[in-house]
Amino acid sequence: MILIMIIDRMHVADSGLDLPLLLALEALIEERSVTRAAGRLGRGQPAMSHALRRLRAALSDPVLVRTSAGMAPTPRAGALAARVGPALRALRQAVAEPAPFQAATAARTFTIATRDYTEVVLMPVLLEELRREAPGLRLRLVPLGEALPVGELESGRTDLAIGYFGTVPGTLRHQVLLREGFACVMAREHPAARRSLTLDRYLADYSANSEPAA
Repeated sequence: MILIMIIDRMHVADSGLDLPLLLALEALIEERSVTRAAGRLGRGQPAMSHALRRLRAALSDPVLVRTSAGMAPTPRAGALAARVGPALRALRQAVAEPAPFQAATAARTFTIATRDYTEVVLMPVLLEELRREAPGLRLRLVPLGEALPVGELESGRTDLAIGYFGTVPGTLRHQVLLREGFACVMAREHPAARRSLTLDRYLADYSANSEPAA
């Protein structure tokens, strides 16, 4: 609402042409009908007729004139609408809601910071999924250091970081991808396999076996 209030007060070079009048001019020139222009802008016909009177006063020009083929813009009004049209389209694009991301048709490159282990475990699966669901997407992998690259992520230079991080600032979104544990593999006849192998036993055996020989 604040944006609308500011725009309503905008005037072009003190000419008396504000943004609503420029929109009315565009609609009138393209529709060549007060009734159709009013419907296009969601206004009543009396309001559009009032806008046409304001345009005529501001431009000292009839804007629309009746001809044998119907209403037609004057040369001055047509030339002005041709210059104003690109500016109005640019303004609409600037304030429009961004189009939702569609992976199947998107064509862009995502930068991911990660480590070698993650590349081996996750990337083959992710690349296969991308080939199937989003063939236009590309991945650029960069080395991930010990610390979370907060600045790179906040600036958008890096789109995603995959790794283990103790804390994540509230300015960044994060979620758990997977959880991993450790497993100990040994031969069936190994002495340690005769009874349950606890972490304490494993660490004790590892410490004993790793002591340097005298």
